[in-house]
Amino acid sequence: MDMPSEKQLQRTLDELFWGDYLIDLQTAKQKISCNDQYFLRFLVSRIVSHSLSPACRLLALFSRDDALRLLSSIKVTGPAQRRRSLAQAIIAGTVWEEEPQWLRKPIL
Repeated sequence: MDMPSEKQLQRTLDELFWGDYLIDLQTAKQKISCNDQYFLRFLVSRIVSHSLSPACRLLALFSRDDALRLLSSIKVTGPAQRRRSLAQAIIAGTVWEEEPQWLRKPIL
């Protein structure tokens, strides 16, 4: 897994962690570089639940394949489940099963 840019990682931390968790940039970089699956699933769960644009945030941090693999690895319910399925459809460039009339262009 490639390391995301510091700028994108810091933006993600600023957007998703507002005092309920204390995660600094260096800690996040260290956990990503050692491929800490618990932290990666936690981070992706936060992105799905709290990001304004989960698909864009995931693609800013991870490759398309890594983002899809990580999305598949998290357990979510309720609104987060819908947000995850929409993010998966956007990233994969497929039709969202919830509203099949929507067609998406692949993100370049």
